Amino acid sequence: MELRVTEHRVRLGRAEFRVLRPAAPLARTLVVGREWSVEVLVGGADAAAVAALWLLAARSPRSLVHLPVRTTTPPAGGLWPGDLPLDLVLSHRGLQFSPSGWKDVRAGLGRGRLRTAELPEVAALAPVDHDAYAHVPDRERLHERVHADTLFVTGDAPLFREVARLHLDVAANGGHHGTHDHLGVEHYCQEVHPNANVLGRGARRLHLVHTAHWTSTGRRGEGPPRGREV
Repeated sequence: MELRVTEHRVRLGRAEFRVLRPAAPLARTLVVGREWSVEVLVGGADAAAVAALWLLAARSPRSLVHLPVRTTTPPAGGLWPGDLPLDLVLSHRGLQFSPSGWKDVRAGLGRGRLRTAELPEVAALAPVDHDAYAHVPDRERLHERVHADTLFVTGDAPLFREVARLHLDVAANGGHHGTHDHLGVEHYCQEVHPNANVLGRGARRLHLVHTAHWTSTGRRGEGPPRGREV
């Protein structure tokens, strides 16, 4: 599986940060914070692209993977009162990145350089043993924090791959099987529930939703310069 991304390097003082973003705008992806859940709404080809970005985070422990989607036009049915649209940053636990520095990193991103990431095939993604995670320290689970209009999800490669696996299911089945939500909008979903043991203390349910009807294709932007494999 290949994914086109832009690579950005931002230096703040003595530290340099490497940020990877999707090369093409995700016009049908929206991350929404609610009191008890985080909703990741996707449509069309974006579902597979978002899965690929979680896989990229799994194989890039020294990088921040950034999905700039907080200004995406919502799907049909709109948002609930109190919904908070967010960007998403995936960060490996070992990187120990502090979200307090994100505004400065984001301000220095620029256009970046185009890269191609090689990612594992779908068949290679086996589910994690959720029962085993009942016995791991809380720090080894998925954690979340919101800062600067951005949801930061911190974890490790197996858990990032697990969320990617669920997104790939949404991508494969979202266009063929659907139910209707409270607004009558057709959708298909998977979730990472707190009872599954992989979410850290205080983390909200992660609800991955394929929504069939979007009111707009969203934003457009100028592409970055061409580049090599990442």
